[in-house]
Amino acid sequence: MCGIFGSTKFTEYQDLYIKNRDRGQFSYGCLYATKDRKHHTLKHKGVVNLVPHERFDIVNKCTTFLGHTQAPTSAQREWAEETSHPFKYKDWIIGHNGILENHEELKRTLALKSANVVDSSIIPEMLYELGDPDEIRSISVTFGALKGIFACWLYNKATGTTYLVRSGSTLYGNVLTGSFSSVKTKGTPTVLDEGIIYRMSDEGLERVGGFSSKSPFFMI
Repeated sequence: MCGIFGSTKFTEYQDLYIKNRDRGQFSYGCLYATKDRKHHTLKHKGVVNLVPHERFDIVNKCTTFLGHTQAPTSAQREWAEETSHPFKYKDWIIGHNGILENHEELKRTLALKSANVVDSSIIPEMLYELGDPDEIRSISVTFGALKGIFACWLYNKATGTTYLVRSGSTLYGNVLTGSFSSVKTKGTPTVLDEGIIYRMSDEGLERVGGFSSKSPFFMI
């Protein structure tokens, strides 16, 4: 079990990290981004103290904060940077919670080269290889091909845009502020709909598209 969370305000992001730590203390990963598409990613074993991050120069300039808490999986019991979130390929960076059932099949049929033993490592390369000039179309095709349960944040480096999707896995959000979390909080009170592509901004969460959700009838 893992957790994903994010906000346009670092103070709220810190609170969301604390709420989501119970969903995974194996590792922490993050992406901080500015409006002009500069970004910083970090992968760290175990639990981190985010207070010192407030002093990072990039944090003061950022308007998007995306995080991931990871629990050890059956595929990966020892921490390693390459098997920890967020995963990257070309323009795409993603954080994922859930279990994919057909990742090995997709890895073979699509001849994916960047994927590792962690199932969700296939997602950013799929977004790029199944890509379309239209980002929404790329997301729709990619997540329509996945079987299992998942909630993801997706960041495109070329456009500086953040998207959210879910199918089966829990994901709560605030449509007015843009914050989201795997754990329900006062600031993220609404269950986001399955099969919908949301765009995150400081103006909130906007529905911008959809995908064919193959959701099972249970939550993780």
